[in-house]
Amino acid sequence: MGKSLSLDIRERVVALVDDGLSCHEAARRLRISAASAVRIMQRKRRTGGVRAAPQGRPRRSKLDVVSNWLKTRVEAEPDIIPTA
Repeated sequence: MGKSLSLDIRERVVALVDDGLSCHEAARRLRISAASAVRIMQRKRRTGGVRAAPQGRPRRSKLDVVSNWLKTRVEAEPDIIPTA
């Protein structure tokens, strides 16, 4: 997975497009892909911001599936957990 464009570049794309350039012209001027400029402007219209979304999967535990069950069991029988 590639790195996200910096916030500075993203803000410059928005400024150039707001000044009247097309996404493709702004991309050419900033030497980024036209697709990236289009996606930046889509994000700006959709969310109002241009900050990059977090990359990768959220970290999860293998016990997430049974965590509520485990908590309920331990609360019901506190001495279920062995002591060393």
